Amino acid sequence: MKIGKFKKGIVFGIVILFFGASVLPSIGAENESDFELMVSNEPLVEPLFTGETYFIMLSNYSDSGTGNVWSVQMRFDSELEVVESEFDDATLPLITDEWVEIKLNIDLDTDWLEMYYDGDLLYEKNWTDEPGGTGGGELNIAAVDLYANSASTVYYDDLSLSKVGVGTLWSDNFDSYVDGSSMHGQGGWKGWYNDENYTANVTSAMSRSSPHSVDIANNSDLVHEYSGYTSGEYVYTAWMYIPENVAPYEPSDPDPSDGATDVSPLTNISWTGGDPNDDNVTYNVFLEEGDSTPDILVSENQTGTSYDPDIDFGKTYYWQIVAYDEKDLFTKGPVWSFTTRTNDAPYEPSDPSPADGSIDNEINVVLSWTGGDPDGDDVTYDIYFGTSSPPTKIVSNQSGTSYDPGLLEFDTTYYWQIVAWDIFEYSTAGEIWSFSTEENQPPYEPTDPDPADGATDVSIDELLTWTGGDPNNGDTVTYDVYFGKSSPPPLVEEDLTQTAYDPGTMDLGTTYYWQIVSEDSQAVTTDGPIWSFTTEEEPNEAPTAPEIDGPTEGAAGTELCWTFHSDDPNGHQVKYIINWGDGSSDETALNDPCTPVEVCHTYEEEGTYTITASAEDERGAESGDSTLEVIIPRNRAVFHSILLRFFERYPNIFSLIRYLLGI
Repeated sequence: MKIGKFKKGIVFGIVILFFGASVLPSIGAENESDFELMVSNEPLVEPLFTGETYFIMLSNYSDSGTGNVWSVQMRFDSELEVVESEFDDATLPLITDEWVEIKLNIDLDTDWLEMYYDGDLLYEKNWTDEPGGTGGGELNIAAVDLYANSASTVYYDDLSLSKVGVGTLWSDNFDSYVDGSSMHGQGGWKGWYNDENYTANVTSAMSRSSPHSVDIANNSDLVHEYSGYTSGEYVYTAWMYIPENVAPYEPSDPDPSDGATDVSPLTNISWTGGDPNDDNVTYNVFLEEGDSTPDILVSENQTGTSYDPDIDFGKTYYWQIVAYDEKDLFTKGPVWSFTTRTNDAPYEPSDPSPADGSIDNEINVVLSWTGGDPDGDDVTYDIYFGTSSPPTKIVSNQSGTSYDPGLLEFDTTYYWQIVAWDIFEYSTAGEIWSFSTEENQPPYEPTDPDPADGATDVSIDELLTWTGGDPNNGDTVTYDVYFGKSSPPPLVEEDLTQTAYDPGTMDLGTTYYWQIVSEDSQAVTTDGPIWSFTTEEEPNEAPTAPEIDGPTEGAAGTELCWTFHSDDPNGHQVKYIINWGDGSSDETALNDPCTPVEVCHTYEEEGTYTITASAEDERGAESGDSTLEVIIPRNRAVFHSILLRFFERYPNIFSLIRYLLGI
């Protein structure tokens, strides 16, 4: 049995007595409010390893355990955070998260030992003294023992034994072993009592000299024996690493910033967190109005770094974040504060259109008003509208400041009101406004007949058109058409909405009479005059498809010209509609039939184009299409240039070609 176990029990008892004396009186607290969580703002540091681990050297060792004598016993205490020599209780502060040298100066000639930790002398004594302080040891370096004593992981690397004046006698950096392999039976190492259950494993998780070290943890009790070292001066060196865990980072970067004012109650609070060991972190959020020491827990163990609070206008709130890592280490952030803005209701709706009390408004009027909010909040509007006061609500939550009620009644008084709402359900009701619509006026008298009144030689396929309308803007008008060969003409069509009528193919050389009657939405009518016209004696025939004369090939960028001519059976003048095939077109003026008309065009790019042309006479009769294909070839200048250079170089070749061709 190692002597450290005895001393550990004594320390544990003392701690229990102290802890009980200071804590037990508080157990009788009647409710949770009697407790106060005291948390430092500084990150807490706790070694990852727990328990006590040992570095031991023996002056005599046997696998049977008989006659084993300890000359060095250094205890590394995670709870007290010290390294201790268990010969005289001398201590030094425990160093974590870095490689630390353990160095022993052993003089077997004078029976003397000096123990150093990170270059500081921990203790010095006779080598042959056991932990009890008396002799009993031997002038012999028998073994090193790396003993975990059920503690969690520490690492050792670069162990060596040197003799003064000679140099290194033995060393091991664990780099030649397979990662993860057991050290029992490798390199002279073995478990205590030569039991493989006390072995330790090679690891690449941490190393001083890459890539490996040895992981001493849990039940590891790893021994390496030495022999023949019974006189002289020696130096034994071992490097040790104790990993540490740091509490989460202190929460920082609050949003809203500390002391912020005019904060919207819709704001999410957020912060920056994290952990230096990349542990998963959870957060407790404390938030309270008016108390600079907030203790109301509003969110517990949340993983995100933002929170949506339920807060009100015109209040000062204090908040604090406590961050916890996976090992329940925590860091308490500072107390931050912010003040929410006050909220004013939306502006009272104003500037109504139509103006309040106005008269003679058109029946297609659109209602509009001025709204908005003094805090810049989004505003929606409820619309009340009708012919009685107070009006009824017809629209809710409209975002715009205008409304189209549709066609209204003539000579009627309407009442309307707007209620404005902001996003926080503050509202402001506007006044009840009113306006009256205009009286109804009869439709305009139909005018501008086509064919004109008294016209002759009218095409038998002519379409009848006129001008109508109504003086009341927005009022609808329909038309009844009276048409025939007698006057007054009979009714042939009712309720036309357009100002045109197709009588179909009429008779040649016949006089027709027609009349239009307009009717508005209120069934008020206006009669137009009776008009007349006489159709042509002979039917109009379309001109012939035009003939196209001109080049079928040309150069890009050069103007080319063509002539177009067409015959008309009725001798009417004709015009030509030309599509050049490159996305452009032309239309000529009216010309006598059979008279060639020249039209020019420039093609900007090479290609093959189709000219399409048709003729239309003065009465609108159209011919069929004629086409002509035009080729704009690729520029030949390069070929000509090469040929000219050839003849310049060989001036007599032309005579030879003429002789061969017999020309």
